[in-house]
Amino acid sequence: MAQPGLQTVLDARAQSPEVIGQNPQRHHLSRHIILSLCIHFLPYSSGNERKGRKTIVFKRVNVFIVFVLFLLVVACSSNEWSYRFGGKSENWDVVTEITPDPDNGARFVGKISHLSEEHVNLIKYEAAMTNTSRREGKIENPVFHSGYMILFQDFPNTESARKKFENGVTEEEIKQFFGDYPVYKITWINDQGDEKSETIPLKFEEPKQ
Repeated sequence: MAQPGLQTVLDARAQSPEVIGQNPQRHHLSRHIILSLCIHFLPYSSGNERKGRKTIVFKRVNVFIVFVLFLLVVACSSNEWSYRFGGKSENWDVVTEITPDPDNGARFVGKISHLSEEHVNLIKYEAAMTNTSRREGKIENPVFHSGYMILFQDFPNTESARKKFENGVTEEEIKQFFGDYPVYKITWINDQGDEKSETIPLKFEEPKQ
């Protein structure tokens, strides 16, 4: 069915000066062709068609939202990795935790826990993180609660290492990155003034399932 107003326009055009004098049969055929084309291509639709189109658009929007949420979940899950190296001696339990960092690719956190009842007045630590990265410092009158005390926080020291961690790393990659490290040397002074020292190599700890 032609849209309202379309027949009137064509009838007016048939009576215009440029149409008068042409073959009536040919004009009648041309008019029907134009009407057919207009009915086919003009954006006219019944109520059912409009409802159907709305349903299609709604379904497409839902599919798009689900797709966006899927990409967000994948992006987040790719940054949910974490690894840990740990080592113990007679007096100390030390760990290095590696987690994602938005600015530096990864964050290395060195922690320590005291295993004996000996009172400690001073701790000095030297942490060889890799063969090119070392951290050292001291803490006076350290307070040990039920958990670990943070010694330091470190980051990858090269641009290539940062980019590697930004993309996420596997267990094998993290083991290759640290190699035979980290290694901590802990020196402490007790309340009698005695200075003691222990070197503690850290090993990769398998993630808990």
